[in-house]
Amino acid sequence: FIAVNDPDASYLFATLTNIEDFSDKVDCLAVLGSGKTVSCSSDAIVFTRGFVSVDADEAGNHKTLTEIYKFDFSEDSIGFAGSYVVDGSVIGNICFNSAMNGVVVASKGVASTGVYVLGEKMELIGKLEGLHSGENIRGIKFIGTVCYIYPENAVTATVIDFSDPAKPKKTGVFENMGFAETVYSVSENILICLETLNPQDSEQGGIELSVFGTENSDLPQILSEYELTGKL
Repeated sequence: FIAVNDPDASYLFATLTNIEDFSDKVDCLAVLGSGKTVSCSSDAIVFTRGFVSVDADEAGNHKTLTEIYKFDFSEDSIGFAGSYVVDGSVIGNICFNSAMNGVVVASKGVASTGVYVLGEKMELIGKLEGLHSGENIRGIKFIGTVCYIYPENAVTATVIDFSDPAKPKKTGVFENMGFAETVYSVSENILICLETLNPQDSEQGGIELSVFGTENSDLPQILSEYELTGKL
């Protein structure tokens, strides 16, 4: 689908190449629509495309939407699996759920944020909407079957468990500035979080590094902390 008011509308090409012989282009598939964000697993690739609704509301505003394309591939072929449209803009990366060969995404709409679980053919399996109403979202992190959503101006991260794909649920709120600021996953059970200390003071500022264990997804446990202070 190409929206007439989308300046980035174009053909989207998904190409499979043999990296041992770059002249051997194994397969190529073209669909209508532009792809702006790409996520890839060992046997699938997902593109997202933002656009606006054709119809406007009473105030003349068009609704922001995102279409998510999924392609499955093997050693010698690539095929279009399906697509799904979510309200708003997709936040961060997309989580691949290998158990059902599907994906999990978080999307920020006008009023709130939602988490959507999609199946092998991009059919809707489950969803949880109405999160962080009226708040901007800084980012999201997927670890196993849990995602952590951290708002822009808050010191907490919301914990969403989608181990039951049909019924994703909010299991808790984790209070820690470092977690809410920047999160990197080392493994399924270990996170490294960074917090900026005194960002307005170049002499007394610095960075605090925290290591968390996530075996208890409701409340990650801090394992270690270290501060790098002074002028960096």
